[in-house]
Amino acid sequence: MKYIAFLDFLGTKQLACSDRNLYTKTIQNIKKSFVSIVTEDKDISFIIMSDSIYLESKNRTLLLNMLNAFRNDLAQQKVFFTCAVTKGKLGLDPREETSISKENSRIIALMDQPDTVEVYSMQVKLQGIAIDISTLSSKKYQVKSVYLSEQRCIPIYDLRYAPANKKGSRKVFFEQNLRLYFHAFAKQAIINERASRYYITPIKSILYSMTNDEFEKSQNEIFNSLNIPILVDNFYYYCIFATIIERYFDMFNQDSIDNEISEFVKEKYKENNFSKFIANLQKIPDGIISYKHKTWLVEIITELQDEETSESSIN
Repeated sequence: MKYIAFLDFLGTKQLACSDRNLYTKTIQNIKKSFVSIVTEDKDISFIIMSDSIYLESKNRTLLLNMLNAFRNDLAQQKVFFTCAVTKGKLGLDPREETSISKENSRIIALMDQPDTVEVYSMQVKLQGIAIDISTLSSKKYQVKSVYLSEQRCIPIYDLRYAPANKKGSRKVFFEQNLRLYFHAFAKQAIINERASRYYITPIKSILYSMTNDEFEKSQNEIFNSLNIPILVDNFYYYCIFATIIERYFDMFNQDSIDNEISEFVKEKYKENNFSKFIANLQKIPDGIISYKHKTWLVEIITELQDEETSESSIN
């Protein structure tokens, strides 16, 4: 059995039209990063075509670990991609003459398997930065996530985020990556608000790649990192805010509101952007924040507003 992947880089088409030299430099940097990670492993076959890459391997673990390391490395360069992984064959084995051959000093690369079309179609549907492994049965590597398609949530299983270096600090890794994606989202939101929805997916995936203990220890840093005043009127900003609220509520795994949840919401209520977030709550899809948790928020805010009204009346 083999596993195949197809990945495509974000923003390169626009870059090719606006700055041809920078496009070439970016593709060369991507190739350099990719080759440094993958070429030592003979069990992975691949072909790079401009701003996309096809991969094939018999070793699922090797392929997924390589994609995780590649994603981490490129993210530090603020380069992002969408990717799909599934079972299948591309026919990219260089030992097969029908796959890659030289003819009259020309290189001919042939991918003659129908699985090529399937993995390409999976990737094209993605509207979020993710490595979609929904078709693989591997809970160890899967993390539940979503992408937003015209304000409709599509559930997927993303490849779980983890530091490539097992000895590295997970807390530092998650906090740094969340800051990185927050800032990339903010930049994209100013340039093209609609395209900024692609960043909801990795932020949700990272949050749910963290254990409850890891999230609890980092939650203040996470909320502080999202304090981007320039985006207070951006709908997708509130979707990300809702994603973090949802992650917080999911720590409790209960059916009713307790004092800790109430105090958390009341604390956030004091912040300037929270009232606008509540005003946008109805528009945010349930796949971002569940109906139950929306109800919790409304109940706590209503109670808080009633208390403020009573205090005003007394005064």
